[in-house]
Amino acid sequence: MPEEKKLNVVRGSEPSFAEATEGREKKDETKDELEKMKEKDIVKELLRQNLDNTEEILHIVKKLHRHLLWQRVTGMIYIIIILAPIILAILFLPSYLRNFLSASTGGLLSPGSSQKGLLEQLGGSGINLKNLNLKDILPQ
Repeated sequence: MPEEKKLNVVRGSEPSFAEATEGREKKDETKDELEKMKEKDIVKELLRQNLDNTEEILHIVKKLHRHLLWQRVTGMIYIIIILAPIILAILFLPSYLRNFLSASTGGLLSPGSSQKGLLEQLGGSGINLKNLNLKDILPQ
């Protein structure tokens, strides 16, 4: 075929409509094929870039997940460090304070049996508490 075209060109005659459209179709097909190949290459390159970006995002997400996990752990440790002493103080401090106050005041401030014990001690010293008259004790 190319030889015939050359002959036609050399002879000076114009190519027929079929020959001209056939050449254009071939050019169009090659352009389409080149464009398709370029598009395929572009799509492949975009897919590679997308894969690289996705891997990078996955790496960042894994770091973020690890960071959040440690943040939760340290938060729980801080809560334990702060709340544990407060809870223990609420549970055990009243009994310690009661024991401390009764020991330091000699039982004067603690209610109940310790006051009775004090009255018994005073009663054992020879003072009759039942017949005690405050007017006799206090100056007028």
